[in-house]
Amino acid sequence: MLATILVLSVALWFGVISTATAYNLCHEEERSSLLKFTQDFTIKSDVETRCRNKLQSWMASFNCCDWDGVDCDESSGHIIGLDLSSSCLHGSINSSSTHFHLPQLRRLNLANNNFNHSPVPSAVARLTHLESLNLSSASFSARIPPSISQLSKIVVLDLSDNDNLVLGKYAFVDLIRNSTRLQHLNLGSVNMSVDMSSTHGGGHDLVNLTSLEFLNLSNCGLYGELPSTIFHLPNLQLLSLGLNLGLKGQLVEDFNSTSPLQSLDLHYTNFSGTVPTSIGNLASLSAVNLWHCAFHGTLPVSLGNLTNLAFLSLSKNNFEPHDFSFFSWIGKRTTNLYYLGLSYIPLVGDFPTYLANLTNLSHLYMHECHISGQFPSTSIFALRHLQQLGLSSNNLTGALDFNDFLDLQSLDALSLTGNLNISLLFFFNDTSSITTTHHRKKFIALDLGSCNIGRFPEMLRHENELVSLDLSNNNIHGEIPEWLWSANQDSLEYIDLSGNFLTGFEGPTVSIITGSSGSTSDINASSRPSSLVVPWTKAKILRLGSNLLQGNLPIPPPSIQHLDLSNNELEGEIWPDICSIFITSHPSYLDLSHNNLSGRLLPCLGSQLSASLELLKLDGNKFTGEIPQPYLAGCNLKVLVLGDNLLAGEVPKSLANCTRLEFLILGNNQINDTFPYYLGALPQLQVLILRGNLFHGAIIPAGGKSRSNTSTHDFARMQIIDLSSNYFTGQLPSNYFLNWDAMKGFEAETLAYLQLQTGAFLSSAAWYLYFNFWYTMTLTNKGTVTTYAKIMHKLVAVDLSDNRFQGEIPAAAVGNLAGLRLLNLSNNLLTGPIPPSLGRLSRLESLDVTRNKLDGSIPQELTQLNFLAVFNVSCNQLVGAIPRGNQFGTFLNDSYGGNVGLCGTPLSRMCANGSSETEDAGGSPTGYGFEFGWEPVLMGYGSGTVVGIVIGYVVVSRNYHWFLRTLRVGGRRKGRRSVRTFVSRYRH
Repeated sequence: MLATILVLSVALWFGVISTATAYNLCHEEERSSLLKFTQDFTIKSDVETRCRNKLQSWMASFNCCDWDGVDCDESSGHIIGLDLSSSCLHGSINSSSTHFHLPQLRRLNLANNNFNHSPVPSAVARLTHLESLNLSSASFSARIPPSISQLSKIVVLDLSDNDNLVLGKYAFVDLIRNSTRLQHLNLGSVNMSVDMSSTHGGGHDLVNLTSLEFLNLSNCGLYGELPSTIFHLPNLQLLSLGLNLGLKGQLVEDFNSTSPLQSLDLHYTNFSGTVPTSIGNLASLSAVNLWHCAFHGTLPVSLGNLTNLAFLSLSKNNFEPHDFSFFSWIGKRTTNLYYLGLSYIPLVGDFPTYLANLTNLSHLYMHECHISGQFPSTSIFALRHLQQLGLSSNNLTGALDFNDFLDLQSLDALSLTGNLNISLLFFFNDTSSITTTHHRKKFIALDLGSCNIGRFPEMLRHENELVSLDLSNNNIHGEIPEWLWSANQDSLEYIDLSGNFLTGFEGPTVSIITGSSGSTSDINASSRPSSLVVPWTKAKILRLGSNLLQGNLPIPPPSIQHLDLSNNELEGEIWPDICSIFITSHPSYLDLSHNNLSGRLLPCLGSQLSASLELLKLDGNKFTGEIPQPYLAGCNLKVLVLGDNLLAGEVPKSLANCTRLEFLILGNNQINDTFPYYLGALPQLQVLILRGNLFHGAIIPAGGKSRSNTSTHDFARMQIIDLSSNYFTGQLPSNYFLNWDAMKGFEAETLAYLQLQTGAFLSSAAWYLYFNFWYTMTLTNKGTVTTYAKIMHKLVAVDLSDNRFQGEIPAAAVGNLAGLRLLNLSNNLLTGPIPPSLGRLSRLESLDVTRNKLDGSIPQELTQLNFLAVFNVSCNQLVGAIPRGNQFGTFLNDSYGGNVGLCGTPLSRMCANGSSETEDAGGSPTGYGFEFGWEPVLMGYGSGTVVGIVIGYVVVSRNYHWFLRTLRVGGRRKGRRSVRTFVSRYRH
């Protein structure tokens, strides 16, 4: 309880303080209400929040109208204004109506305090004269009382930046409809989950707020189509709708020159379309943030009319390539520009010298802009006020002296990662004088991946404020030095040292001896293996994959959200200690793949961690036992990869609770089960790989019903399915074929890939880092394993080979899969003809039906398949002439061997109407006549092949594990770089 308020209360009670009247003396009941309102708070000063104890002045006068933060009406003495913002108040707020007995109150400001997750008091709604209410950044939580919509006189309403505040959609609509005088509405980060396209969602009602000047609905969970008429509000100066990924909309084509709009923020929404020419009419516009939307096309030249621009971000859209000269207006007319983001816009031509004219520029982001040539030293080092520079993932070249960056005194964030032909040179002998010599800010972010660095830079010894450090994919050997991890032990939140040759940590890092129960025991109990405790105490993202780390699995800090230790030489079991840490940290990303880990998978990986994990990747180890379960309702998994282990048992039926699951790989284990039909209910599942297990029985739906009863929605988004090398029997699942809607259409011919986007917020730097995890997989084709480091959106594949399917190929069902690129039905017991309907699969690139009992002739319709690069019908009972024309002129003898009734080119066996000069190769004894080599073999007259073109792929024999281990011991990945994950950062 606040001591000063107690003293004041006692003094008033006993009449110690004079009660002399005055014309503006506040009313006693209002004075009492104020004192009761504040009596439960404590004062906690905080340098960072810059708060000030306003209640201290309340001891100086009996008249509350003289108190700091209190404003009274001069004639009536009623309190009409209460401003206790930034007053260092800590404690729960009492919502009793007696504490809000201020009937004439017009302005209430409690912002920037800490009310300890209290709900917004319902009594606020009784302040019927309220015109301004600011409860922002005050640690309020829970549902906002619907009665707040009764504040019909409200002009300014700010409830932003609290802790999980929720405003019901009906309360939002009522608020908009009743508060027609609103000029300033700030609901940033209030969870509303409102469909803005609905007539009852509030979007259509917003356009009636003609007095509105300030509207912030960022990060509110909005979705649906926003009515474009909102851009025509006549007095709107600021519009912020960012961080609503489900929100759609388009910019209007008729922006009016009379519009007073100054700030437009649509970042991280699904706004699309083109940027209209009329945007150049918005002469007052000073800030435009279109980062991470879905805009496309060409940018309008009229952008050059926006001479007042200070902030411009067009990054991460789908804009067409632009010449650097297009942006020449930036250096001529926008001299106030301090923030420029053009990332992911392909830029052509020489790096512009006009950027040197932007003397106020502090933030420059040009990530992945296809910029090539020498590093633009002249332009960059002329920007003396530069604070953050992002030029990652371009094609810049040159040997750069890092001292030149240190001469930029304000530079605290630098990203050059992914410029493979840049070499950073560090010329420091007297490292102790670096900071004092340059008198510069210390770095908070250094992203220097793939910059040909051969050792840890000595200058990092004195950079002890780093929040983000990326030295990935360099040529750094040995242990991580003690001075590196100790200097930033309590500051680093993002660490990426993947893709080097690191063996461990140097120095006295802490080790924990862990028993089988997971309890920590005596450090001297050397009979038990120890696990290293990762020294970075605040690490949220830790990437140490593709190194030479050995020993047991390290113990991450309790802050961890993203952990990648893949492709190392770690061994042993997953300690239960890790489970307890993960339950606390709620990680979204865990990749321990391709190590030597063993033992049983911990139950928490299914029952508890699946609520937070989006990606769990444990493939390429030696895990045994069953797959953990149950996966509970609320499962958040999108990617689950457990392939290439020794797992047994059945597929957990509770996986049906993981309704966000997109990518499931359980291949090459010892799972003994029937087909998991219950996975068909997963609405997002696109990739399912079950090959190389002990699955058996006919593929039928739940309860052993006939295939005709299959739900029409089962596996509707399935794009790639691999059930090969199992023991499935019965007929091919024709009704499932009919359900695979995603295989029936054509994906647009773009270089888009299946991926998971995840990330984490770095609180110390106010950055959000996101990762694009490219889905990876292997498919078997003619005895070889093709590894896809990226999977194109348009790749559609069905592999049912090496089973015991029988009966005919269902002509109608398979013929409808128009988007199919790869079809492998080899090594089964199929009979009947090859359906002519396969000729309708115009995108088909690979067709393999070897080693069945197919009869009849090869349909002439297959010559229509202009993309067909792999074709094999060997070891069947086919007869007649081999079709001629188009792709069939490229196939060799092995494609037809073992069919004694076939004739014609390329076989030497003559048909009735002619002969062939080529010798008969006969049947291939192994059925593996076609082999991929180290370079992709492309056959086909058409462009756009997907099965043949594999981004960064490796093709090896079926002994895949042996190949991986041999590659690591032998060539040791010279020149290798990670292609699975791309990292960018943006500050909001």
